[in-house]
Amino acid sequence: DPFTPQLKVDLLPEINKAPAVLSNFTGALNASPLRGELDAFLKGRGSRTFLADLPAQLLLPTLSEAAASGTRYNVPLMNSLV
Repeated sequence: DPFTPQLKVDLLPEINKAPAVLSNFTGALNASPLRGELDAFLKGRGSRTFLADLPAQLLLPTLSEAAASGTRYNVPLMNSLV
């Protein structure tokens, strides 16, 4: 019960188990050229404008895809990135 007074979450045995993820959550990122740019940025060798350019790279390539999905952004790619 999370409302137990003075609960020590770090002492619960379940805290040591990694959660099971049953989907390929990195698939969209691995299939995108964004993966290489992200890796370079995180290693300190990427473009200085990477973060400023990132929102544009997350857009869907065509207006018809955006209309079909109901959003301008590539949601699977955003989920992989996060």
